[in-house]
Amino acid sequence: MWKRERLIGINFCIKQLNTGDAKFNEDLFELYQSGLNTKIFIKDGVLSRYSFINIVTLGLKMNAFDWVQDFIIQNKKHLEKKYRKPIFDYNQAKLFYEQKRYKEAMLILLQTDVDDVLINLDSKKMLLKMYFELGEFEALEALIDSFRTYLTRKKVIGYHKTNYINILTITKKIMNINKSNSIEVMKIKSLIKEKEILTERDWLLAQISE
Repeated sequence: MWKRERLIGINFCIKQLNTGDAKFNEDLFELYQSGLNTKIFIKDGVLSRYSFINIVTLGLKMNAFDWVQDFIIQNKKHLEKKYRKPIFDYNQAKLFYEQKRYKEAMLILLQTDVDDVLINLDSKKMLLKMYFELGEFEALEALIDSFRTYLTRKKVIGYHKTNYINILTITKKIMNINKSNSIEVMKIKSLIKEKEILTERDWLLAQISE
Protein backbone atom coordinates (compact mmCIF):
# COMPACT_ATOMS: atom_id res chain seq x y z
CA MET A 1 0.00 0.00 0.00
CA TRP A 2 2.80 2.42 0.97
CA LYS A 3 4.54 1.82 -2.36
CA ARG A 4 1.32 2.43 -4.29
CA GLU A 5 0.64 5.66 -2.38
CA ARG A 6 4.14 6.94 -3.11
CA LEU A 7 3.80 6.21 -6.82
CA ILE A 8 0.40 7.93 -6.91
CA GLY A 9 1.97 10.95 -5.20
CA ILE A 10 4.82 11.04 -7.72
CA ASN A 11 2.43 10.84 -10.67
CA PHE A 12 0.32 13.62 -9.19
CA CYS A 13 3.33 15.91 -8.73
CA ILE A 14 4.54 15.21 -12.28
CA LYS A 15 1.12 16.13 -13.68
CA GLN A 16 1.14 19.39 -11.73
CA LEU A 17 4.65 20.22 -12.93
CA ASN A 18 3.62 19.55 -16.51
CA THR A 19 1.02 22.30 -16.13
CA GLY A 20 3.78 24.70 -15.11
CA ASP A 21 3.21 24.59 -11.35
CA ALA A 22 6.82 24.56 -10.12
CA LYS A 23 5.85 24.59 -6.43
CA PHE A 24 5.59 20.78 -6.57
CA ASN A 25 9.32 20.40 -7.37
CA GLU A 26 10.30 20.05 -3.73
CA ASP A 27 7.51 17.57 -2.95
CA LEU A 28 8.42 15.43 -5.94
CA PHE A 29 12.11 15.54 -5.04
CA GLU A 30 11.34 14.28 -1.53
CA LEU A 31 9.16 11.50 -2.96
CA TYR A 32 11.94 10.46 -5.32
CA GLN A 33 14.45 10.41 -2.47
CA SER A 34 12.24 8.31 -0.20
CA GLY A 35 11.36 6.03 -3.13
CA LEU A 36 15.03 5.45 -3.87
CA ASN A 37 15.73 4.62 -0.24
CA THR A 38 13.06 1.91 -0.34
CA LYS A 39 13.98 0.81 -3.90
CA ILE A 40 10.41 1.20 -5.24
CA PHE A 41 11.78 2.27 -8.63
CA ILE A 42 13.93 -0.82 -9.07
CA LYS A 43 12.23 -3.86 -10.58
CA ASP A 44 14.21 -7.08 -11.05
CA GLY A 45 17.37 -5.10 -10.38
CA VAL A 46 16.63 -2.56 -13.12
CA LEU A 47 15.97 1.18 -12.82
CA SER A 48 14.21 2.53 -15.92
CA ARG A 49 16.42 4.90 -17.89
CA TYR A 50 13.51 7.33 -18.06
CA SER A 51 13.14 7.35 -14.28
CA PHE A 52 16.92 7.79 -14.04
CA ILE A 53 16.80 10.83 -16.34
CA ASN A 54 13.73 12.31 -14.61
CA ILE A 55 15.37 12.04 -11.19
CA VAL A 56 18.59 13.66 -12.41
CA THR A 57 16.68 16.45 -14.16
CA LEU A 58 14.68 17.27 -11.04
CA GLY A 59 17.76 17.11 -8.81
CA LEU A 60 19.46 19.62 -11.09
CA LYS A 61 16.43 21.93 -10.92
CA MET A 62 16.81 21.80 -7.14
CA ASN A 63 20.54 22.63 -7.49
CA ALA A 64 21.30 19.46 -5.53
CA PHE A 65 24.50 18.88 -7.47
CA ASP A 66 26.31 16.71 -4.91
CA TRP A 67 23.21 14.56 -4.43
CA VAL A 68 22.82 14.16 -8.22
CA GLN A 69 26.47 13.13 -8.60
CA ASP A 70 26.05 10.48 -5.90
CA PHE A 71 22.80 9.27 -7.49
CA ILE A 72 24.39 8.93 -10.95
CA ILE A 73 27.36 6.95 -9.64
CA GLN A 74 25.41 4.73 -7.23
CA ASN A 75 22.59 3.86 -9.64
CA LYS A 76 24.54 3.36 -12.86
CA LYS A 77 24.64 -0.37 -12.08
CA HIS A 78 20.83 -0.54 -12.12
CA LEU A 79 20.50 0.71 -15.70
CA GLU A 80 19.90 -1.88 -18.42
CA LYS A 81 23.28 -3.02 -19.68
CA LYS A 82 22.77 -1.87 -23.28
CA TYR A 83 21.84 1.66 -22.12
CA ARG A 84 24.18 1.88 -19.13
CA LYS A 85 27.14 3.78 -20.56
CA PRO A 86 25.30 6.24 -22.88
CA ILE A 87 22.66 7.10 -20.25
CA PHE A 88 25.34 7.49 -17.57
CA ASP A 89 27.41 9.73 -19.86
CA TYR A 90 24.42 11.83 -20.93
CA ASN A 91 23.38 12.50 -17.35
CA GLN A 92 26.93 13.21 -16.26
CA ALA A 93 27.13 15.79 -19.05
CA LYS A 94 23.85 17.34 -17.87
CA LEU A 95 25.35 17.72 -14.40
CA PHE A 96 28.56 19.25 -15.74
CA TYR A 97 26.53 21.64 -17.90
CA GLU A 98 24.52 22.90 -14.92
CA GLN A 99 27.77 23.32 -12.97
CA LYS A 100 29.14 25.34 -15.92
CA ARG A 101 31.90 22.80 -16.38
CA TYR A 102 31.42 23.26 -20.11
CA LYS A 103 34.61 21.73 -21.47
CA GLU A 104 33.98 18.51 -19.55
CA ALA A 105 30.33 18.39 -20.62
CA MET A 106 31.22 19.05 -24.26
CA LEU A 107 33.86 16.31 -24.31
CA ILE A 108 31.31 13.76 -23.08
CA LEU A 109 28.53 14.87 -25.45
CA LEU A 110 30.79 14.82 -28.50
CA GLN A 111 31.73 11.21 -27.74
CA THR A 112 28.29 9.91 -26.74
CA ASP A 113 25.62 8.56 -29.06
CA VAL A 114 22.33 7.58 -27.45
CA ASP A 115 19.79 5.60 -29.46
CA ASP A 116 16.99 7.97 -28.50
CA VAL A 117 15.92 10.93 -30.65
CA LEU A 118 14.77 13.17 -27.80
CA ILE A 119 17.96 12.59 -25.79
CA ASN A 120 20.05 13.34 -28.88
CA LEU A 121 18.07 16.54 -29.42
CA ASP A 122 18.67 17.62 -25.84
CA SER A 123 22.38 16.80 -26.15
CA LYS A 124 22.67 18.94 -29.27
CA LYS A 125 20.79 21.76 -27.53
CA MET A 126 23.26 21.67 -24.62
CA LEU A 127 26.16 21.84 -27.08
CA LEU A 128 24.53 24.78 -28.85
CA LYS A 129 24.14 26.73 -25.61
CA MET A 130 27.71 26.01 -24.52
CA TYR A 131 29.22 26.99 -27.87
CA PHE A 132 27.25 30.24 -27.74
CA GLU A 133 28.19 31.10 -24.17
CA LEU A 134 31.86 30.29 -24.83
CA GLY A 135 31.85 32.39 -28.01
CA GLU A 136 32.84 29.42 -30.20
CA PHE A 137 30.83 30.70 -33.13
CA GLU A 138 32.45 28.66 -35.93
CA ALA A 139 31.60 25.46 -34.07
CA LEU A 140 28.14 26.88 -33.33
CA GLU A 141 27.50 27.68 -36.99
CA ALA A 142 28.47 24.15 -38.00
CA LEU A 143 26.29 22.66 -35.25
CA ILE A 144 23.26 24.72 -36.31
CA ASP A 145 23.62 23.44 -39.89
CA SER A 146 24.03 19.80 -38.82
CA PHE A 147 21.21 20.18 -36.29
CA ARG A 148 18.82 21.36 -39.02
CA THR A 149 19.83 18.40 -41.17
CA TYR A 150 19.18 16.05 -38.24
CA LEU A 151 15.71 17.53 -37.71
CA THR A 152 14.92 17.13 -41.40
CA ARG A 153 16.16 13.55 -41.53
CA LYS A 154 14.59 12.26 -38.31
CA LYS A 155 10.92 11.62 -37.69
CA VAL A 156 10.56 14.05 -34.81
CA ILE A 157 7.28 14.70 -33.02
CA GLY A 158 5.81 17.95 -34.36
CA TYR A 159 6.04 19.90 -31.09
CA HIS A 160 9.70 19.02 -30.60
CA LYS A 161 10.63 19.73 -34.21
CA THR A 162 8.95 23.16 -34.09
CA ASN A 163 10.62 23.94 -30.77
CA TYR A 164 14.14 23.12 -31.94
CA ILE A 165 13.74 24.90 -35.27
CA ASN A 166 12.67 28.00 -33.34
CA ILE A 167 15.71 27.70 -31.06
CA LEU A 168 18.08 27.37 -34.01
CA THR A 169 16.52 30.22 -35.97
CA ILE A 170 16.56 32.67 -33.07
CA THR A 171 20.05 31.68 -31.92
CA LYS A 172 21.36 32.43 -35.39
CA LYS A 173 19.60 35.80 -35.41
CA ILE A 174 21.21 36.70 -32.09
CA MET A 175 24.62 35.62 -33.41
CA ASN A 176 24.34 38.00 -36.34
CA ILE A 177 22.65 40.95 -34.67
CA ASN A 178 24.21 44.35 -34.08
CA LYS A 179 23.48 44.69 -30.36
CA SER A 180 24.03 48.44 -30.49
CA ASN A 181 20.98 48.67 -32.77
CA SER A 182 18.16 48.91 -30.26
CA ILE A 183 15.48 48.44 -32.92
CA GLU A 184 16.96 45.11 -34.04
CA VAL A 185 17.30 43.99 -30.43
CA MET A 186 13.67 44.83 -29.67
CA LYS A 187 12.50 42.96 -32.77
CA ILE A 188 14.27 39.79 -31.69
CA LYS A 189 13.04 40.15 -28.10
CA SER A 190 9.49 40.46 -29.44
CA LEU A 191 10.02 37.40 -31.64
CA ILE A 192 11.24 35.37 -28.65
CA LYS A 193 8.29 36.43 -26.50
CA GLU A 194 5.73 35.79 -29.24
CA LYS A 195 6.79 32.25 -30.16
CA GLU A 196 4.22 29.86 -28.75
CA ILE A 197 6.55 26.85 -28.74
CA LEU A 198 9.97 27.79 -27.35
CA THR A 199 11.38 25.94 -24.34
CA GLU A 200 14.58 28.05 -24.21
CA ARG A 201 12.75 31.39 -24.07
CA ASP A 202 14.46 32.59 -20.85
CA TRP A 203 17.92 31.55 -22.03
CA LEU A 204 17.48 33.29 -25.41
CA LEU A 205 16.24 36.47 -23.74
CA ALA A 206 19.26 36.39 -21.45
CA GLN A 207 21.63 36.13 -24.42
CA ILE A 208 20.07 39.06 -26.30
CA SER A 209 20.11 41.15 -23.12
CA GLU A 210 23.79 40.66 -22.32
